Amino acid sequence: MQLLKACSRCGDVIAQGNGAMCDECREKSKTRHRDYDKTGRNKQSANVYNNKAWRDVRHRVKVRDLYMCRLCYGNTRIKSMHTVHHIIPVEEDVKKEFIYNPKNLISLCQSCHLQTHVEYEKNKMEKENLQEYLRELVEQGVGEG
Repeated sequence: MQLLKACSRCGDVIAQGNGAMCDECREKSKTRHRDYDKTGRNKQSANVYNNKAWRDVRHRVKVRDLYMCRLCYGNTRIKSMHTVHHIIPVEEDVKKEFIYNPKNLISLCQSCHLQTHVEYEKNKMEKENLQEYLRELVEQGVGEG
């Protein structure tokens, strides 16, 4: 018997092991990311995300977090991850010492990722508090908190 799960984007039932999204949502996501890379992402960030080092560390973080959103999991909800988020943003990592550091990366669902960036924009104190909480979640690990 094959295990099933919900697509992280549309909620349709898909087979476990086929990634987080159904084929249709995966294609839409690839198109959206390709367009963003061409028009929205700055060149410095593009260099960070378009290489083997990023793909490798991103994969390790996804496996570490069991492909789950860590913020949702921290609030006793289980939701598939969508994005690997930099706790210290790439633009602020002047010395480039945290870009590929798994301790600076956390798996988030789309809604938590968007909300995280909203919180980052509020004020410096809100941002620092949230960054500290995200670091604690990374340190706790999944199933250990």
